[in-house]
Amino acid sequence: MNDNLHWLDVPEPWAVPERVKYKVIILTRRCLIGTAPQYLAAYCVPVSDMAQRRHLRSAAGNQLVVLSYHLNSCDLLAFSVLGPTLWNSLPLLLRDMH
Repeated sequence: MNDNLHWLDVPEPWAVPERVKYKVIILTRRCLIGTAPQYLAAYCVPVSDMAQRRHLRSAAGNQLVVLSYHLNSCDLLAFSVLGPTLWNSLPLLLRDMH
């Protein structure tokens, strides 16, 4: 139907372009190695640093804690949610900091 009317498709608000994902992952890595601002690094907490989650499988996989969020597009695109979510979606080989 959009072809007949010559309308442009509107992207979904939670669809993040690949270049933005890359930059967020790089910023998340900088938070983990200590070269990012402290206010952003506070959102990048490894699962292994939390006492109640140390025994989980995700603690051994260098995953980050994803804060809870409401189901709207603004919360999904916040660094506190998007950074750890994208970091956790990387393969273990790329998440390994050593």
